[in-house]
Amino acid sequence: MLLHKLVRYLALGMLTTAWLASCTGGSENEGGDPTGEEEGGEGGTDGGSGGTKAGSGGSSSGSGGSLPGTGGSFPGTGASAGSGGSIGGSGGSFPGTGGDAGQGGNPVAGEFGTECTGPDDCNSKICVQVGNSKSLLQICSQACSENTPCPTGAHCVNIDPLGPLCVPDRDSPCSVCSKDTDCLNKGDRCLASGTGQTYCAQDCSVDSSCPAGYECKPPPGALQGIKVCTLLTGTECPCAPNRDKTQRACVKKVGDKVCGGFEICNGSIGAYEGCSAPDPAPEVCDGKDNDCDGKTDNPLNATCQCSGGTCTLQCQLGFVRYPLTLPESEGCPCMLDAGEPDKGSTCTTALNVTEIADVGSKDAVSISGTLSSDEDVDWYKISIKDNPEVNTNTYHARIAFEVNPGNEFVFQVLRGADCTQEGVAPLLTSYDVCVNFQKDVGGVFKGLKTCAPDQPNVPQCQNMGAVYLIKVSRNPTAATKSCSKYTLKFQGNAGPCDEASFDACGEQFGPKLP
Repeated sequence: MLLHKLVRYLALGMLTTAWLASCTGGSENEGGDPTGEEEGGEGGTDGGSGGTKAGSGGSSSGSGGSLPGTGGSFPGTGASAGSGGSIGGSGGSFPGTGGDAGQGGNPVAGEFGTECTGPDDCNSKICVQVGNSKSLLQICSQACSENTPCPTGAHCVNIDPLGPLCVPDRDSPCSVCSKDTDCLNKGDRCLASGTGQTYCAQDCSVDSSCPAGYECKPPPGALQGIKVCTLLTGTECPCAPNRDKTQRACVKKVGDKVCGGFEICNGSIGAYEGCSAPDPAPEVCDGKDNDCDGKTDNPLNATCQCSGGTCTLQCQLGFVRYPLTLPESEGCPCMLDAGEPDKGSTCTTALNVTEIADVGSKDAVSISGTLSSDEDVDWYKISIKDNPEVNTNTYHARIAFEVNPGNEFVFQVLRGADCTQEGVAPLLTSYDVCVNFQKDVGGVFKGLKTCAPDQPNVPQCQNMGAVYLIKVSRNPTAATKSCSKYTLKFQGNAGPCDEASFDACGEQFGPKLP
């Protein structure tokens, strides 16, 4: 009797264990335990999940999930894949087996995304043709709307005469195309991005739903109501497996020079590689378009003269190469001043600027130039008049650099247009002749701020007007040499004198006043 009770107790324990096992799900991406002790696990990517109950054995075995896994033509999500029979002992006549949906996502006939030949093949009774003439496919589908979205990996398309139905994405977004029929799905359009790429744009006419990075809008020339997922302005398709080995434009920049080329999409790593553009460089005489401006051997303001395989730089008329240490790649950047070398290069050929005065509407003028070599000089001639005034004289002639980059330039002033003074005139950057002040120097009044004709102990009013010769040359102590332009400003009425410094008012920078 005791032995009989023990056998019944062990049998009951085994049944209890089998029943408890039926409530335990299997592991992800695996089928149910072949012994029937666990439920089927989830399928592969979007594969099926475990069944409702799995036995260790029993009257029947479990089946696969209601949606196929990654093995099907469309990835689904399993709902109730069983691993073994409903309930039974381990010694039962039908040991459990792994569910289909748990075995790497094998498709389950009749569910969404599986292939079909007619409505009876589908649980939804909807068998529809998707794709275009190059990618025809009949699948089991389901209805959709703006409020009833499609499963992940599918989108809603209006398919006449059936209406809005779910169709698989089929790796279509941003895939390569040259025309609409190159795209995989009905309603797709082949568009051009702002960067010149062409890509497939999915139909979004029904629910206006698009992935991130796209906007749902009508494509060019579309009928009313037609909209597709269009890349956002200024963006382009990312490098991905569906664009493997495609090209896109690329550039290389150095300063303001730009060279263009192409780079290739490596879909396996999702990145463009190997830009073919050369590194831009200054143009030289070598038979190549070094700076990528579409022209060969065209240095700045120069041409290339070639003979016997050797090319030399020839400056265009009106330009020179300065300094001589300048690389050939810089061309001939220095433009000669108008009239050079015949005019303005000597004291006797000085360029007439104009005439200005200390009183009147025209009391200032500026002039610009440059020096094209170490020896080049510019000569100017200007008359600064002293117009008569009553018992005063506001004459303040001033000559100074308004622009002098890097302090590269200096000038000499010959008051009275006496060329013999060239050898003794100092090098200056500013020059003043000013009598618009009054100062008692040892009982003698200097300056003509107050003056009168023929009155004792009163400075006599004098005509201070003169013709000035100005020679501009390079500063021998300047740190740099370039083709930069200078600007000289000439004034006849430069304002009050600096009374704190008599020397600054006419005696230091030129011949003594009469």
